[in-house]
Amino acid sequence: MLRLRDVTHGATALALALCMAVGTSCATRPGATHHLEGGWGGLGCVPRGEALTLRGTVLVRPFGKGTDGVFLRVAGGERWIVRYSADGVLRELAGARVIVTGRACDKQGEALAGPHLDIETITRAR
Repeated sequence: MLRLRDVTHGATALALALCMAVGTSCATRPGATHHLEGGWGGLGCVPRGEALTLRGTVLVRPFGKGTDGVFLRVAGGERWIVRYSADGVLRELAGARVIVTGRACDKQGEALAGPHLDIETITRAR
């Protein structure tokens, strides 16, 4: 479900309001940009390094313990772990080509092996 703080590039506020009013998923529309905050739910993913812009495909896969997690697969097959639980916009974008901005982060405590990414924005590629 979209929140009012979600932004779309190249669309008017009226188009966004109409999209929301008729119950259509704006997340699946190319060019729709979403700001994600607090994605690790206080579980501690400490940002490191410079901001990144990555292009890839959103993958939703079982992580075990009854939850589906979210990866971003980029060129060369590298996978970034994005969330341990797939919901909202990320679930809607499963299988979609996207452009994300964010920072690499170090996951504290129990963590799956692999690079973790704290996404700031995610845009479905056109």
